[in-house]
Amino acid sequence: MKPTKKKAKSVLYSQNKVDFFFKNKILIVIMSGFLSVALLFGYFQHKIYTSIASFWIRNSFQSHTRTLKSEIDLKIFYPLTSPHSLGLAMIADQLKSAVNHEGIDSLGKFAKIALNYGFLAKISSKKVGFKKYMVQLTPKEPYLCMQMDVTRFVTEKGQIYGHATDRNQCPNYIVNGVFDAKEVSNIQINSDRSFVVTQEKSVIILESIELTKNLEATSFKTRNELIFDKSRGFTAYLTTPPVELVLGRAPFQIKLSRLSKIKLKNGDINIEKVELDYKEKAFIKYAKPSS
Repeated sequence: MKPTKKKAKSVLYSQNKVDFFFKNKILIVIMSGFLSVALLFGYFQHKIYTSIASFWIRNSFQSHTRTLKSEIDLKIFYPLTSPHSLGLAMIADQLKSAVNHEGIDSLGKFAKIALNYGFLAKISSKKVGFKKYMVQLTPKEPYLCMQMDVTRFVTEKGQIYGHATDRNQCPNYIVNGVFDAKEVSNIQINSDRSFVVTQEKSVIILESIELTKNLEATSFKTRNELIFDKSRGFTAYLTTPPVELVLGRAPFQIKLSRLSKIKLKNGDINIEKVELDYKEKAFIKYAKPSS
């Protein structure tokens, strides 16, 4: 029995419907794939743009912060006539660098480090305006020098510190003979980089300062050297005329007043040495007359 035309049409329609469904399903899968790729690309693109923006903002902020720190107006003062002027200039440069990189809060931390150099007495700072600061570097002031392993500075209070790179840096006198090699090798250092000395040595150092002041108060011209001997005390050297002065131990003022009463040059007779380390006496040694 042959199918009717109506039934044939129905079968063809059903086949076409199935084909359409499968074709559309494939199309949907393809479209879904494209959509997933597009979404994924958008996600990564968003992440890239977000990272770039975050990097730019972060660096802009850091750059702005550095600019703010570098805008600090820092004036640093220190005495140019100090024998420590080169060291003070170095500290001033380091301080400016620290403040520019870390801000004004780094000043206190840097001050503690700088004091370890040994030649600084103190660092003081003061705010004088908006982002304006004034810093004063106050060095230790040497009064004379002490010959040890090298030539060391001595303050007016008898504190030994640092070392002189040039003898011309030494004010007044250089004192020799107070420390021997063994004492120098065993010497210790305080937290402020000054040298620890015994009570006995401290007394001798203070006497050398007293003698320096007493000699400065006279009209005698002397060499810039004092010699200390355990048995004879201090010796100074006049330059005009050239006379060796044995002054012993303190006090010195009365001994120097006795010296002022001695005629150090009388015609062709020259005095070579005056010993004033005896109580109320002066022993004079005359130079041999030239033949």
